[in-house]
Amino acid sequence: MEIEIAIGISAFFLGIYQLVLQRREIRRNGKINSLVHISTLIKDKIEFHSNIIESQKSLNKPWTGHAKVINENLRPLLTKVNQELLQIATEYECNFKHADLKGALKLGEEDQ
Repeated sequence: MEIEIAIGISAFFLGIYQLVLQRREIRRNGKINSLVHISTLIKDKIEFHSNIIESQKSLNKPWTGHAKVINENLRPLLTKVNQELLQIATEYECNFKHADLKGALKLGEEDQ
């Protein structure tokens, strides 16, 4: 009788631990999905402004405002989002190191 109780209690705590791990995984995946979505939106915005720049150049109209938006706002924001995404990915038992990826992708060079 005591063994059945001990096994039941062990199974209960194991189930609780499994739920905690699942909750943590769901939050992590949600954050990764959000960052990927944000990254895609920023890339689309950069492409949008790039198309405007090309159009303005062909019409000999001023385009530097759009270039300023891309270079001062959107690209640094995209770099930050990508760094956060890599940080989360490398914290989760991967075969690569964050510093290696950051160096290979040349992320964070604007800060130096």
